[in-house]
Amino acid sequence: MATGNRRGKLTRTISIVTNDRGNQNASVECEAEILSALKCEPETVNLGQVKRSDVRVEQTVKISRGSGGRLNPKVVQTGNPAITAELREIEAGERYELQIVGQPPWPTGMLRANIQLETGVEQAPVESITVFGNIAARAQANPQRFTIRPDTQKDTRLVARLAWDDDHPGQITEVSVNDENLAVGVEEQGGQPVIVLSVPAGYSTAKTRGTQVTVKTDDPGVPVLQIPVFVMAAQTGTPGQVGPTPPPARVGEPARTGDPARQMGTRDMLRSRTPDAGERSVSPASAPAGGAGPR
Repeated sequence: MATGNRRGKLTRTISIVTNDRGNQNASVECEAEILSALKCEPETVNLGQVKRSDVRVEQTVKISRGSGGRLNPKVVQTGNPAITAELREIEAGERYELQIVGQPPWPTGMLRANIQLETGVEQAPVESITVFGNIAARAQANPQRFTIRPDTQKDTRLVARLAWDDDHPGQITEVSVNDENLAVGVEEQGGQPVIVLSVPAGYSTAKTRGTQVTVKTDDPGVPVLQIPVFVMAAQTGTPGQVGPTPPPARVGEPARTGDPARQMGTRDMLRSRTPDAGERSVSPASAPAGGAGPR
């Protein structure tokens, strides 16, 4: 019976198939008491939704003597530089408090840690406490996707902005689109940079892979962000997409096979890449004044 990090009572039901025609199926309910060197409240630490502007998040775990002898706990490691843990003695050998603190720099996506504790109990010398939380994205596209109506009768310009999580936004350094029939550039509207996707009249595509706009910035927290491009389905007039439907634009989530428009992870995005055939890349500094990239 695999117990993982569980402590206390555990119940499992085992199904049995017999050769008794009158009672071919039976079940046995098993109960076990999982012995552990210590008890934790809570057993798993959830830091919840963490804003990138947060300078500190913390939670306290109450630790008490478990099934073995007296405790003499020590923090070995947390497994994450953004997480620290400090023990405070309440009653020697019996009760302690573990203060868990998270501080920037925050990663992108999930925040995870596995705190290892030496217990001082010979039968179970090491115990672990799992810590997790969710870090808000440094930047998101607004809207989160470009939507193109089918068979447009005139040239169309679609606009998106980057919404940053604080008052210190990064700067867009380059934009590109992986469809040679589309053009993308950076303009200024209301004193803020905007991403402009230019769609020619009568635009259609036979691409079976997701079309997307790639945005590069000078911010180390979001070096690359991708915005999916939708094409409305002409036969129904309902939103559809060329290729599999992608999720909204996000940062720090790895791409999946068969889901090409899904946001690439930060590590993947930092890899050097050669633009796709026909892909156009435009930096704000080189874009024509007052307009999008080349049409």
